Amino acid sequence: MQKKKVVMYQLPYPELHFDKQWGNTPNGAAMLKAMALQEGIDSHFDIDILPDALANHGGDAFLTDHITALQPDVLCATLYLWNAQRSIWLAKALKNRLPNLVFIVGGPEVSADSRYLLDHPAIDYGCIGEGEEIFVECLNAIAEDRLPRQLPGLFFRSKGTVCLCPGPGYVKDLKRLPSALRMEVLQLKAARMVSYETMRGCACACSYCTTGTLPPRFFQAEKVIADFQWLHAKGIKKIRLVGSNFLRHPDFFSICEALARINGDRSMVFYCFSYAEDVTPEKAAALKACNFIYTEIGMQTIHHRTLKRIRRPLVNPGRFLKGIACLREAGIDVSVDLIAGLPGETMEDVQKSISFLQQNDIQRYNVFPLQVLPGSPLRQQASELGISADSNPPYLVTATPTMSRAQISCCTKMESTGKKEDLLEFIEACRPPHFFRMPQDDPNAMETTGGNGPVTKLLVSGKNGMTGVSEVSARRLASTLIIIFSGFGRNGLGLNRIFRSIGHANPYCIMRPVFRVASALELEALLSYDLPDLPGKTIIAESGFAPEASGLAQDWTLFEQIAVSSPADITRIERTRNANVLLDLSLELNPVTLANVLSAAAASGKTIRFKNLALFYLNHLVLQQPKDRQATISTPEYSGTVAQLSDSGNLSPRVSMDPTTAVSLVHMQTAFLRMIPQRTH
Repeated sequence: MQKKKVVMYQLPYPELHFDKQWGNTPNGAAMLKAMALQEGIDSHFDIDILPDALANHGGDAFLTDHITALQPDVLCATLYLWNAQRSIWLAKALKNRLPNLVFIVGGPEVSADSRYLLDHPAIDYGCIGEGEEIFVECLNAIAEDRLPRQLPGLFFRSKGTVCLCPGPGYVKDLKRLPSALRMEVLQLKAARMVSYETMRGCACACSYCTTGTLPPRFFQAEKVIADFQWLHAKGIKKIRLVGSNFLRHPDFFSICEALARINGDRSMVFYCFSYAEDVTPEKAAALKACNFIYTEIGMQTIHHRTLKRIRRPLVNPGRFLKGIACLREAGIDVSVDLIAGLPGETMEDVQKSISFLQQNDIQRYNVFPLQVLPGSPLRQQASELGISADSNPPYLVTATPTMSRAQISCCTKMESTGKKEDLLEFIEACRPPHFFRMPQDDPNAMETTGGNGPVTKLLVSGKNGMTGVSEVSARRLASTLIIIFSGFGRNGLGLNRIFRSIGHANPYCIMRPVFRVASALELEALLSYDLPDLPGKTIIAESGFAPEASGLAQDWTLFEQIAVSSPADITRIERTRNANVLLDLSLELNPVTLANVLSAAAASGKTIRFKNLALFYLNHLVLQQPKDRQATISTPEYSGTVAQLSDSGNLSPRVSMDPTTAVSLVHMQTAFLRMIPQRTH
């Protein structure tokens, strides 16, 4: 009998920059596939997880076409509040093409409160809670052409009626679960960050959270240690431990002791979440020995009356500060989370929590707006407490009896996490500086004919494509698209046609328009256009034209392009009043001069970006050197494809990242390190 085909996908958080999807590891899909394989389901099904490059970067139309070509029988999506609506849109589009397609959903967004999911006609099966056992039952039911057994947390559609089995699904004994890592059902790359769970559930029952609705359970130390050994052998560099509190694992010290041995070369760095009160000098030292570099601490509020109201453990100020001090003394960075809009709290209460942190020299913190999540106890209490919230993701609180929407929004802008990284990276050329000896004979070898991946940057010159992007071309675009306009003149209507034609094929596409302007008249025309409300609208003032950002509306960002052909030109960076600078470095600079220019640019206090991708990575080496004797050579995990829009609205490939280009970037960085003066601490 011919096997049925299953395709699983997890769409990313909608980022403003295409290279920011490093955290979208489909761990849930991997665990489901591993469980299915362990239970012998592969005798009836071939199960594929959509590759990262496609899931993370493919636009709506691109993914629809790609998955259609795979001809799946079963489609599975992991739903979070940030991807649920787009995931459902994709499934509906696929079902229109593949009428017999069966759609299964799971993930944190799925709950008995999520009526828009339970009632959606495109969804055939779903899981509330942990899904390994439910997934196996759904596939068995499909293979045997029968209704599934009624397991807790399962819902399914039968003859147009939704059948919901009471209670969340969860795996009582985590020993039953296989290691998805060591079964190698995930294609991990050494350059990415990997999320890893050491526990499930939570001992706390905070009313705003869904994790605490399931009891805490911990994976065996032997499994965790073996998985870390595997990750180290595979060259994984960054690992984020997900779960409510790694420090409460009953085998915490034995895991850390083994991990410190495995990571003796300190090639891996770790991140985790904890409560400050759980940190002791011994635990901080154990984390440091493993090479943990960052811990996120949940405080939410300093006020005991609020903590009691939301059923969260009370903050003990003395133990809290002692735990923070232990982490700092061990050399581990710390940030603290607060929530604005908690029941009964005022704006002054949030400010007092912030003041507590500031007065104790805790300057790195984040203030998040309260979310009334489906499946959380707060969801049931919201009406009684007088809390108003959006009914759709991300379920943000809009007002409480003691805080207005404006006050909540104001509080979330009080975060202080250090200098924010600008999200825009300009890539218009990938040619290296002339002094590097390249592996290829052809100096233009990086200007490829393009790849099969989605287009992440679209160049629009003059009046090209002002009638819009063709339907065929719009289906080749990425989920996050930077559109660089130049010489657009006074054609505001043409700009809007481009935006509309892209959005028609890709309703969830995040478009970031970048406008290159060369004169005051061109800038005046641009600002007069009635453009759509798009995030991250950016102006590049080309060399010789230096307007001031103070005259722009808040939704615009201005980068002043400055050409640097000698060390003397660095003073232009210092003199400009603009905080953002796009450096156009001459390829005639020698390595030592280039290193000095990059160091001076970093010291200027400006936000510096580069017109040449190669220089972006060389600058990364220069920034590392004062801290590390051995700087880390790197290449982008995915640098996308650049295309030019033609007169007819079609795409002409310009540059794409391929293995040859990546090797070239590594070669250049290696040569750069050999040629510039070695710096010491």
